[in-house]
Amino acid sequence: MNVIHLGMVDSTNDEAKRCIASGEGGDEFCIHATGQSAGRGTRGKHWSSPEGAGLYFSYVLTSTAA
Repeated sequence: MNVIHLGMVDSTNDEAKRCIASGEGGDEFCIHATGQSAGRGTRGKHWSSPEGAGLYFSYVLTSTAA
């Protein structure tokens, strides 16, 4: 599995969507960030993600990897 380590990002989910659109990451990958400026929780609620204060990641598994 490919793990993409990043510093501060807007959202790991948004970054994952960009990687899928560009073909980066492959069939299975994880986006890891040190912080998020626009993280979202359930129902789009703001998710506090200060840099260095937690574990922020999005995992992607495409149907071709299953």
